[in-house]
Amino acid sequence: MAYRNGRYQEALDIIKQLEHLLPQNESPQSIANDLSMVHIFKYVVLLSLNRDKEALQELDKAESIARNNNLQNAVVEYLRMKQDYYETHGNADLAKEYKLKYFEAKDEFINRSKLLSVEQQKFLIELDEMGEEVKDLEAQKRVRDLVIAGVAILALMVIGALIFLWRNYQSTKRRNLVLYQKNQELLALEQERNMPTEKYKSSPMDEQAKDELLQRIYAAMESHQEIYDEGFTLDQLARLVGDNPNYVSQVINEKKGCNFKAFVNDYKIKEACRRLSDKQRYGGLTIEAIGQSVGFKSRTHFYATFKQFTGMTPAAYQRAAREESDSPDANAENKSV
Repeated sequence: MAYRNGRYQEALDIIKQLEHLLPQNESPQSIANDLSMVHIFKYVVLLSLNRDKEALQELDKAESIARNNNLQNAVVEYLRMKQDYYETHGNADLAKEYKLKYFEAKDEFINRSKLLSVEQQKFLIELDEMGEEVKDLEAQKRVRDLVIAGVAILALMVIGALIFLWRNYQSTKRRNLVLYQKNQELLALEQERNMPTEKYKSSPMDEQAKDELLQRIYAAMESHQEIYDEGFTLDQLARLVGDNPNYVSQVINEKKGCNFKAFVNDYKIKEACRRLSDKQRYGGLTIEAIGQSVGFKSRTHFYATFKQFTGMTPAAYQRAAREESDSPDANAENKSV
């Protein structure tokens, strides 16, 4: 209830208390299963508190307990959760690594599942023996412990449902935000495309002057590394071409059908594509570093802009470029050259 109402710190305190109340006279596997689920709940609550580092530590603890106690089905689930975490936080390399580990663990679990029938038979025999022991006080105590454990497991199942709902909510929230931002950009671009006629109605520039200025703009964009600075502005471009910023803005709007920001971003993304493809010169840089080298301060902004212009993520583009360069046809062409 505390988690559902957004009282995450209170929920965290409650689960810590629950950890001390777990039955200790169960089988080691049962204790391990309950304890690992407690760590999973801590992971969920800490994520809600934006304490990602601590959350990952709890997920690591849950995975370690599961591995040490041969809870292979739990190991599979925790690896999938790590894959989801790194995908959500934009770490494609770690997400790919844990996706591979997830499939390997899942295959191992399926191969070992053939032994479950023997374990189930042993469990049924133990249940029969427990039925005989219920007649005495010790058996009654064990039944009470089982009830308590059942309540705890039920609570953890509810927590699992909450995890599922939370993940769906976050995914929907992110998707809606991206759609909203893209729509806003499209509306702004459409508005600017419809504005030039009225906005520049009183401009003294004729078509010949506009074409000449556009050629100077092209020359400046091709020859100056300054355009890849993070804070490159319209005034700086006007200084490079030796003209009025208003005229530069007018020509970009009328001749290119976009605003200054989109015009510059087009050059930055093309240069980023070249650097992502150049393994020899830029192979030692991370994707984030390449984004920064062409003027994108934020990894998120770089990924969003790159995908808007190319239709794919920088990581996917880099992989495709390397696969192309490593292909037999490309190697044969390089040798002939």
